[in-house]
Amino acid sequence: MKVRCSVVIPTFQRAELLERCIKALMSQTLNSSHYEIIVADDAVSNQTQLQVLKLAMEGECRILYVPVTDTRGPAGARNAGSAVASGVILAFTDDDCCPHPQWLEKGLNVFNDQSVDAASGKLLLPLTPTSTAVECAVAQPANALFLTANCFCRKNVFETVGGFAPRFSTLWRQDSDLFFTLLEHCCRIVQCEDAVVIRAVRPARWVVGLLQQRNSMFDFLLARKHPQLDRMPIPSFPWYYLITVACINAVLGGLMLQRPILTELACVVWLSITGWFAAKRLIGASHRSSRVN
Repeated sequence: MKVRCSVVIPTFQRAELLERCIKALMSQTLNSSHYEIIVADDAVSNQTQLQVLKLAMEGECRILYVPVTDTRGPAGARNAGSAVASGVILAFTDDDCCPHPQWLEKGLNVFNDQSVDAASGKLLLPLTPTSTAVECAVAQPANALFLTANCFCRKNVFETVGGFAPRFSTLWRQDSDLFFTLLEHCCRIVQCEDAVVIRAVRPARWVVGLLQQRNSMFDFLLARKHPQLDRMPIPSFPWYYLITVACINAVLGGLMLQRPILTELACVVWLSITGWFAAKRLIGASHRSSRVN
């Protein structure tokens, strides 16, 4: 029997979170014969495979395990899961998410309109007064128009546009890339506020804030791939990243060439941009020394 919807979950060695996500999907109000769950394992872990098989025996809906052996990363994992999907509609979420019981039912309802090609649901990320700057930054994308943690797409449309671009090898900007690609193909994308997914904001170490800065390279990749971004709803371009890199190079160049004025000027600009960025990240976040990151 061909199911109506295939839920694709990329995962990488997060057993506890994955189990919570799958169990939430097994408890959907949608008839279990109308959807399947596909776990695309980017770690190709025997433990994850056994975990998925065990859960499959506990529920009524079909659950598949797909090892990702070709293109690694979450984008490649989603493509691998989508390739074996039986559903007419693809639903995407992440292994650290907990879909509301009516998520699939509400999300699929919008596709009763045959003109709809894709849809984006509502993502909730609860924050507390003690949330750090990194945790607040993680929560910011919840207001985006299209998120891989909660989106739907007709499978034939997904295949036509080429799916997710594996070049976006982290969780950053791969959803924006697909969103813009769908728009470039004149696809109709709607918002479905009733399709809700909750993602708990987990504690983050201070070093995570530094590692996140590498995501800026995907902002540039996105801009190069979609040069018409100025006419699309996209977060502001990371101009501060360009200036910071230029200042670092100028400091190094000034030291090598023994140009003190150049070195001092670059340092002043560098520190000013860094101070502005730090203050910007702390807005709405905890200012306690143990929680600053």
